[in-house]
Amino acid sequence: MTILPWTTATLFAPLEPIPPDYDVDKLIADLTHTMVATGVVGIAANQVGVPYRVCLLATAYPTVPAAIIALINPEILGYAGTLDLEAEGCASFPDQWLTTLRHREVYVRSVGRGREWFGPGRARIAQHEIDHLDGITFHERARRVTYTHLSLEGS
Repeated sequence: MTILPWTTATLFAPLEPIPPDYDVDKLIADLTHTMVATGVVGIAANQVGVPYRVCLLATAYPTVPAAIIALINPEILGYAGTLDLEAEGCASFPDQWLTTLRHREVYVRSVGRGREWFGPGRARIAQHEIDHLDGITFHERARRVTYTHLSLEGS
């Protein structure tokens, strides 16, 4: 599977729950292969052209199949902890890093996993990937940050 660029319309539309007769195991295997091959820490089905609510999160880096969690039809139930302002990237927006504000902890419910808590790091990835499933890109979560560039001419 190929990760689609930001110009793809499916990245901007909320996705439908995965149908019961869809081969979710094959989709998860294909998404896992794509994650490992590209070295990303998360991926949503719409990033590869599949219009259903499935996303994967890495629990370790570098990404290996044994350290990947699949979330099927996930929904965020609530947030906890502080908000963190950090740089974030996205495979559909290559070479772009934006500063985004995300909750440090998040509670998620998904098919087959029930309710679970994600702490720092994983919570950011879960929010990013579930945003994809809701048709929200990280550009919509970005915060304006001003950088001062210093000239070192003549040094």
